[in-house]
Amino acid sequence: DARDLFKKSFASQDQSKAAFFLQESATMTASQVRRQKSAVQELRDAARATADSRLSKIAARLAATGHFDEVIEAIDSMLELLKREETKDLETKETCESDRAADTRDAAKTSRTIDELTDKITRLTAEIADLAKEIEEKEASVAQIKTDLGEAKEMRDKEHGEYLVAKKDDEDAAEVV
Repeated sequence: DARDLFKKSFASQDQSKAAFFLQESATMTASQVRRQKSAVQELRDAARATADSRLSKIAARLAATGHFDEVIEAIDSMLELLKREETKDLETKETCESDRAADTRDAAKTSRTIDELTDKITRLTAEIADLAKEIEEKEASVAQIKTDLGEAKEMRDKEHGEYLVAKKDDEDAAEVV
């Protein structure tokens, strides 16, 4: 039934008046032109703000061709690239933060060690100064003892000489008696 109806319909139409559905040209409406210009301007502004030459190229292609398909594909591929770069940047950031935290811990540990060693050096320096003073006092004491010993020896020698003289006098006196 339906076939017969279509056959009759096509047969009744004059072949010279038949409509062809071949698009020979395309025109954009005013609103489409405004949207395209707006998109081009937004891309150019974004390119200037980010200093990204890829956005400038996309804007130039959009302005030149007037077709959105290529531009949309370019934007999609750029978004994919930016997502990959974002992932890579995030990994780099995490690595940097991890390294920085480790370096901070090492610096704090090293700082504590330096503080402990500085305290030890200060304590040992004070101890060395005390010992040097004690050595100086002991050396002065030894020098005084040597001086006293020398004087005592002289006195003993003198007294021994006097003793010998007195003894000789006593012996001579004993012989005389």
